[in-house]
Amino acid sequence: MSERQLNRLGAWGGLGYIALMMTAWIVFWQTNVFTTFGETPDSDAPADQIVAFYSEHRTTQLMAGCVWAAALAPLGLFLSRLYTALKSAEEGHGTGATAYLFGAFAFLAAPILWVTGVFGVSFRVGELHPSVTQYNHDLFLLPIVTCAPLWVLMFGGIALVILVTGRGVFPRWLGILALVAAPCQFLYFGALFDPSGIWWSSNQGILVAGVAYGSQLGWIVAACVVWLRSSSAVARTPDLVPSGV
Repeated sequence: MSERQLNRLGAWGGLGYIALMMTAWIVFWQTNVFTTFGETPDSDAPADQIVAFYSEHRTTQLMAGCVWAAALAPLGLFLSRLYTALKSAEEGHGTGATAYLFGAFAFLAAPILWVTGVFGVSFRVGELHPSVTQYNHDLFLLPIVTCAPLWVLMFGGIALVILVTGRGVFPRWLGILALVAAPCQFLYFGALFDPSGIWWSSNQGILVAGVAYGSQLGWIVAACVVWLRSSSAVARTPDLVPSGV
């Protein structure tokens, strides 16, 4: 496959991840957006409330976990293609691409642990002690906070390649966008001290769900669009035929 085709494949992987992840999050898990399946408990909800909700909506929540797990495949495709592009752009230096790679591992590990929490809180709900169910519910939050500094490294590595060490892998504005997204990931720390309201609440999580998470998804969407547009532009460009042929 050509580089253009691989870029398109990576772009569709990134967009496929976002589509599946948002389906799992909004339609099944974060159901208070539509209130179709009830209101998902906040991160600081008492154990009894958590048990009651997941007992009533066990099947729906297990579906959320399955869809979320399926999203990991296109995410891995996107991240691997992005690593190849960044490494190639650095022409042997590899510092930014390697920094990105460490962060990309965490970018995969966090949703794996998140999905494990979704399965854990629903799989044996009602059979386990409420404190165990509450701990599984905490797994929605704790791994995310732990991975946040590595996400800073991930977006910092992307910015380094685009703006300093690389050669034309992406337009400079995507490097600036990555540079903005990097420090936003530190906002996840606030959810440890106040796991509700503007930090983490299902309805009002502006700082975490909006700014930190939104900056991640915004960069992925922008990168995918750039890949698709550039590959389409190349495909529309006719081959140059030497004069006299």
